[in-house]
Amino acid sequence: MNKRIFTIVTALFLVIFSCKEKKESNKEDVGPSQEITKEKDRPFFSFKLDAEIKSDDKIVFYYLTPETQQISKKQSLEKEVLGSNGNQSINFNLPEEILPTRILVKFGENGDQVLKINKVSLSYGDNKIDVPDSLFYQFFTHNKAALYNKENNSIKAIKNEKQKPMFFSRKALENKIDLNFF
Repeated sequence: MNKRIFTIVTALFLVIFSCKEKKESNKEDVGPSQEITKEKDRPFFSFKLDAEIKSDDKIVFYYLTPETQQISKKQSLEKEVLGSNGNQSINFNLPEEILPTRILVKFGENGDQVLKINKVSLSYGDNKIDVPDSLFYQFFTHNKAALYNKENNSIKAIKNEKQKPMFFSRKALENKIDLNFF
């Protein structure tokens, strides 16, 4: 009888002890996963273009940083856009912790494209800059392959052999990015 009691007590002891070890090891597993979550919460820069884009197109978002002076494919993001009569939101999210000093957006790959700009939003972490359609021209300008219409806040691609149509940040927006995000 004493052997049975001893065996039962030993078995219970082992079961209780092994459960405590599993609980402790689970606690250790929680720690690293929380650290991974914290790493994913680091700030990133986002550029959101809310516009009517009537024809299929490819929108290319270029950015310059304090270390770069020339636009390059390496510092760009592309989005294929399907034409629509309604508003569309095209989002570009830069890799973590890259904060641009200058922004350039190329459009009109497929010919005569017209973008009716409704709003542009830039964000970095918890900070945000909204540029409504009425202020678009104060913060962005265009090259010779694009024509901006101030009356309806649209920008149209113009055939140009030497340039692709683009709009890019003015000094006012670059200063605002510097002030709000750096």
